[in-house]
Amino acid sequence: VFPNPVSDVLSVNNNSIYNSLEIISLDGAIVYSAKISKGNFSFDAGTINSGVYILRLKGDRYCQSFKILKR
Repeated sequence: VFPNPVSDVLSVNNNSIYNSLEIISLDGAIVYSAKISKGNFSFDAGTINSGVYILRLKGDRYCQSFKILKR
C-alpha cells in the first residue's frame, strides 16, 4: 500500500490472496469498497475527505488492515 500518506492515488499490490478492498473511516463507515484481482490496484483518494482511514484487504482465508492518512 503506497504512498502513505496519500494525496491523489493510492496503489495496492495484490498478491492474489485478496479479492476485496474496503476503506473505512474511524467512525466505522465504509467509504469505499471494491472487488480486486491479482496485480496492482489504484484508488482515486481524491474522492475522500482528509483524515485517517483503515484500508482492509479481504480474501477467502485472510484479512489484512492498514492505517492510511489522506492529506
